[in-house]
Amino acid sequence: ILAGAALVEGAAPSPGALIHAAIALLVATVANQERVTERPKTISALLSETGPVTAPDSTQTLIELRAQVRKLQRSLRYVERASRVDHAVATIAVPKKGLPTVQSAAEAIRDLTQASRVIVHLFNSAGTALIPAASVEFAIDDPNALVVRCANTLRGTEIKAHVRSALEPFAEAFPSSRTAQIILHDSGEIRGVLTLVANTQGDLEEARERAEEAAERISATLRIIQRIQALERRMREAELLYEVQSRMSGATTVEDIGHRTAYALQEILGCDDVNLWTVGEDGDLVLVGKAGRALPLLEHLTIPGGMERWRENHSPPIAVLDASTTRIVDPATLGRYRIQSFFLIPFGDSANPSGYIVVASKQAGKLQSSDSKILLSVAAELGRLWANRETQSEPAEPTGLLTPSQFRAAIVNSLKSGGSLLYVEPTRAEETLQELGAAARQMLVRTVATLLRRHLPDSAKILRTDTASFVALLPNLPKEEAERLAAELTAVAAMHSVDVGEDEPLPLAIRVRVADLDEKPEANRISGTFAG
Repeated sequence: ILAGAALVEGAAPSPGALIHAAIALLVATVANQERVTERPKTISALLSETGPVTAPDSTQTLIELRAQVRKLQRSLRYVERASRVDHAVATIAVPKKGLPTVQSAAEAIRDLTQASRVIVHLFNSAGTALIPAASVEFAIDDPNALVVRCANTLRGTEIKAHVRSALEPFAEAFPSSRTAQIILHDSGEIRGVLTLVANTQGDLEEARERAEEAAERISATLRIIQRIQALERRMREAELLYEVQSRMSGATTVEDIGHRTAYALQEILGCDDVNLWTVGEDGDLVLVGKAGRALPLLEHLTIPGGMERWRENHSPPIAVLDASTTRIVDPATLGRYRIQSFFLIPFGDSANPSGYIVVASKQAGKLQSSDSKILLSVAAELGRLWANRETQSEPAEPTGLLTPSQFRAAIVNSLKSGGSLLYVEPTRAEETLQELGAAARQMLVRTVATLLRRHLPDSAKILRTDTASFVALLPNLPKEEAERLAAELTAVAAMHSVDVGEDEPLPLAIRVRVADLDEKPEANRISGTFAG
């Protein structure tokens, strides 16, 4: 337009006019070109590219979608965490072999957290001290060195500090930079402390995170395991009381009763030493049963007047759970034998005891106040035995296991009245001896003996032969009824098993043969077919 105007006027266009004309021409050309635009994709298009997701309605916004995604992510994290915790609890509660114990739980925790070393401290029943209950990859030579004196009412940080102080002498095994303590708590109460050691700092953080997220459930599981162990222990205590009562019928010697009682108490209480002392005619102490060492604690009482004064005061039971806090017994004697806790329980007349039960442990906190109940029960049984021995002018009618001479006398006395004989033998006695050893076979034989005493009539006379078999005399019992009783014994035995320390209990099976009691002693031979 500018160029045309210049030409109409008859004048040559100036350079400025030409520049303006070129710019105008360029703008016009660009403005008349076809426009190509790309609009942004909608939310539906974006979601359709990622998968078959339904497009949102008109009221749903991008913010709402993000909120739903975050909610799903939180739910997924919760499910993953719950799954990890459930897996941890299942691994701890179901060990690879046998019943769950605190030791098997510690080993499972080590595997779950991938820690290199684990120690589990649990509070005692009074809540006044942390006792090392289990350890993995760390041998506890002196358990008392790891006992932590603190109350479970303290704050978690304070309890952790006490545990770290107790582990300072073992800095090589528990370096502070690679060691962490996790509080075990449930039902609003602190139950113990879990100590983990890792190879690197990164491994420690990962192990700590795994342990902390499951700490409450681990604590509850350990508490259940302790209850299972306590129930198993009470069952064994009841068996011990039955064993003691059955053996205290005059059928065995005093030494046999003493040794069997001592070993059973040592096994049940998990202590180091058990002594059974009786008072002789001259007032001296006589050791009739021992499991572990013979301890002269009674001779070193430091109470005024010693044992004589103790007897004058009706010999109250003495229970010391921490020997460092008492001087009832000479501290030098306790130190020489490394005794940290002990019980002194009299039996018989309190004013004039027939004897004493001495139980001791090298570990503080190993013996609990509840252990005194079983000891008092055993002491009562022993007291009744000694009272019967002192008041009876003639030996009591034997009802337990007899000696060969007693059994022959019982047969002779039953010849006129008649009766039956049972020959009982465990079917796997020799196999158990060869595969598991003499201790396992002895446990098998003891189980059979207990079974016979429980299920045979009170009048039955039982003899153990030189092997693992038994012969039972049933006075006044016809052979037909004896055969029925034999079948019942076989069936009852099949419902029992023997814990011989292996992965699975050993099934109990017995063979029973029946014979009439002939009037001729030399004709009394076991014959007939197996019953059952």
